[in-house]
Amino acid sequence: STVLELLSHDRSKMFIDPTPVESLINIYTSDNKFTPSEIAPLLGESGALGTKNCRTVSMTVLGSILSGQPKIIKTNPLVENRIWVNCFSGDKAVKEEAIRAWRLGHQVGDDMDLPTPSKMFS
Repeated sequence: STVLELLSHDRSKMFIDPTPVESLINIYTSDNKFTPSEIAPLLGESGALGTKNCRTVSMTVLGSILSGQPKIIKTNPLVENRIWVNCFSGDKAVKEEAIRAWRLGHQVGDDMDLPTPSKMFS
């Protein structure tokens, strides 16, 4: 969560080897299965509900997680909700990363329409 908090500041761009994004991806794409509490920082106000930079990075990291563990989007409604909400962001970068994560979680290609969310959101 400290790295996510760093992303809310402009000075986060000064860190380059590794970047904060690379650090988070490396942390979250290990071979481990994650508990909801371990993913929670990506979903809160310092992540998917935070500033533009935090939301973009959270969607990038969630996409990386989902590329290896796509079931998370179906078993964790909060992950599904945060990605779905960001698919409709007014910011282009956030929206693109959220759509990419959504597609990875549902294992569909770029040429297909976005799958609808689970029945819980109907």
